[in-house]
Amino acid sequence: MIIGLLLVLLIVPITLNVMSAKTTTTSTEQFDMLLPKKEFLFIGTIGCLFFGACIYGTISSGQSSLGTNTIFGILFLLSMLIIIAPIKGFWGNSVNGDELTSTRLWKNKKSFKISDIDHCVMTRNGIKVYIKDQKGTTIDIDSMATNISNFLSRMKQENIPVEIKDALNPKMLKQVNTLQETITQEPVNTDNNQQNGNN
Repeated sequence: MIIGLLLVLLIVPITLNVMSAKTTTTSTEQFDMLLPKKEFLFIGTIGCLFFGACIYGTISSGQSSLGTNTIFGILFLLSMLIIIAPIKGFWGNSVNGDELTSTRLWKNKKSFKISDIDHCVMTRNGIKVYIKDQKGTTIDIDSMATNISNFLSRMKQENIPVEIKDALNPKMLKQVNTLQETITQEPVNTDNNQQNGNN
């Protein structure tokens, strides 16, 4: 019974991941920047199988405790979340025309106009998008996300500066090499950019 329940709980997120729509596109007007499906499916499935086996092992051995099962149960659920994280609407960013939307855990959404972006900063972990006249407000794009090159191309089209803050991982470096003319190694003067935006 325990094994059957764990398998059902595992099959559901795997099915959602596999059936989710493909997100790769060349458009700069409408695209999604989501976490990679295959990698997260693999990691999450391994986690579910491992922690599911731990739950079954502790219960079947008669040595289980509430604390131990709670910990393994939480880790099992987190592994399930990893599997469904790449699904659109759960975690990621989307561009639709002049609107950039960031979604975190379904309901935690924030949207801004592309024209309201002040500048972007590329780091090893991804891209931070800074919004005009909203100090400290950023939209984070993960370095593993799909369609990052589409976003950088859109920034080039909109003449929005992109700054490199520190050493990039290979994937981010590849994006820079393909769009070198839109990337700057120099710090972006946010005060001037905001003043220009206000004018």
